[in-house]
Amino acid sequence: MAKAPTKPAKPAAKPAKASAKPAAAEKKAPRVPQEKHNGVSRPSAGTATGNVWAIAEAIQKRGKGKSPARADVLAACEADGINPATAATQFGKWCRFNGLTQARPVVAAAKEKPTSAKKPAGKKGKAKADPDPVEEEEEEEEE
Repeated sequence: MAKAPTKPAKPAAKPAKASAKPAAAEKKAPRVPQEKHNGVSRPSAGTATGNVWAIAEAIQKRGKGKSPARADVLAACEADGINPATAATQFGKWCRFNGLTQARPVVAAAKEKPTSAKKPAGKKGKAKADPDPVEEEEEEEEE
């Protein structure tokens, strides 16, 4: 009788991979809740947004507690390599967080257009009837 072919032996087990998770002793510290005032949370230190806040606070300290000018903070942030849009947004949040309000320039109200004036017909309006070219030629001949 012929023997049935046997299955090849299983390859040796792979060595265990190093665990991607840190050991219990190396776990991160529990997250500290962020400070929140006036509906705005303070960003983490060491981040780009946190650096904007640190710059604003440093300028405020140099000014003896006086609210820093927006232009000064934005210029210092740009010199530090922070995106101007990020700096502008975070400065506004920093002001709200600290209960500061910046004086805004008064914008003159736009002049109101008279409502009785008719709008010229455009693409959406009715098309004007073209004058009859035959009548125009006749008028030219009469002159």
